[in-house]
Parts: sequence; C-alpha cells; structure tokens
Amino acid sequence: MMQVKASGGICTLDAVSAFRNVGRSRFGTTATKAILDECKERETEMMLEE
Repeated sequence: MMQVKASGGICTLDAVSAFRNVGRSRFGTTATKAILDECKERETEMMLEE
C-alpha cells in the first residue's frame, strides 16, 4: 500500500486528526513536541472527567 505523507501547516493535534480522518498515516511537522504535549494534556483531562 502506498502511503502519503502530509506536511506543511500541521501544528496542532486537531490538524493531525483531520489528516488521519482522510487516510494520511505519515506526518511531517516541526511542532512534534507541542502536538504530543497537547495529546498528553487531553488524555489527562479525559482521565479526570471519568
């Protein structure tokens, strides 16, 4: 299967999710740390809501 790499302007977790929803599985971003931090923050918020 051919994979298409999405890059350029991907700087939020929401942007990653949007690209995943249209079939992208590879990403090029300079905001990796910020995206991972946002993911961890959301995960923590979800755990606190339970």
